[in-house]
Amino acid sequence: MSTDRTPTPPEAAAKETILVVDDAVANRKMLKAVLEQAGFDVILANDGSLALTELAKKVPTLVLLDYMMPTMDGPTMLRIMRKKHAVKEVPVIMLTASDLPKHIEDAFNAGADDYITKPVDTRILVARVRSLIRARADRAKAQSAHNAEAQRDALQSELEDARKTQRSQLPKMPQERPGWRIGGVVIPSGEVGGDLFDVIDGPYGYPVAALIDVSGHGVSAGMVASSVKSSLRLLLRDHAIDEAMTQLNAHLCDEASGLYACAALIVLGRAEVAIVNAGLPPIAVVRDSKIISTVRACGVPPGLLSGQSYIVERFPIEVGDRIFVVSDGLTEPFGLADDIDLSVERLKLLVSIPGETIEALDARLHERVRSVFVETETIQPDDATLLYLERRDT
Repeated sequence: MSTDRTPTPPEAAAKETILVVDDAVANRKMLKAVLEQAGFDVILANDGSLALTELAKKVPTLVLLDYMMPTMDGPTMLRIMRKKHAVKEVPVIMLTASDLPKHIEDAFNAGADDYITKPVDTRILVARVRSLIRARADRAKAQSAHNAEAQRDALQSELEDARKTQRSQLPKMPQERPGWRIGGVVIPSGEVGGDLFDVIDGPYGYPVAALIDVSGHGVSAGMVASSVKSSLRLLLRDHAIDEAMTQLNAHLCDEASGLYACAALIVLGRAEVAIVNAGLPPIAVVRDSKIISTVRACGVPPGLLSGQSYIVERFPIEVGDRIFVVSDGLTEPFGLADDIDLSVERLKLLVSIPGETIEALDARLHERVRSVFVETETIQPDDATLLYLERRDT
């Protein structure tokens, strides 16, 4: 190979370079604009064959690869790429509209480092791109250093990147929706946890609040939680909450990862709320500083047992009513995992402060959740997560 065709190492370039491979012109233009705004140089290719040609010219820092393309699809191109010495270590994110378990399995078997379903929040995309780039740089640094301290630094950096990426997937809290005030707190037991919450635009014009608690801890649980959140966002475009939960269960069972996800979905209507609780502690509905109803789990957590269906419970809701959803990390420290009454009492959530600003509410919720393990004199064994929903008059 002549000198002018020798691949240029990414570290020799002034900027980190991203190769975007997608057959859709609109997707290529959008990704180019987003990545260039984030400070990257961008190379474009509209199928796998042209992407391999570009890789022969220059080694990028990372590849964003579509799954389904004409001529040569993403997994085929990736398998060829992984056999080429100059580019086999370049991180690859498979970016596709498909969330089929077979496609996800094929992508990772071909050598993908990450798998993101479209549509994707561009902030999350950029965060995950940067996370993979930094992780690769840290691994290279650790390998060259040949000492335990460098390896620990690299691991800590990856965990910190994973933590930041996971935090970026949480919606901004607190927030106000028409007729509702919403607060949320997640305190993981380690750098990365398996708990997330979200507020999703549902199929009937009302927001849907969601809390997700994946079994296990660490990066693997965090990845599953991210996948569950993405799946729910897709499912709730066209499905009622019980149907969305049923399909989520089928999807997780098909993955056969061994992990499952306790989850709750709450449709925030003006006169009524609809709730599906799949494996979480009972959900408390509070009026006038008293628990007037609890919604217990109506089925096993999604991913645990195939063929499950889920029941919607509906409650009339009044201005001033509040709903509390917690993971078992906030019930077990006080005794039984299903004792929501004691948990709400010990967290002092029954107290309502007239005229409390949304910022003061957020500070109070965080202070109460953090205080749990101090007051119970226990080491935090699990992620501690709270979702606060209050019906307002505006």
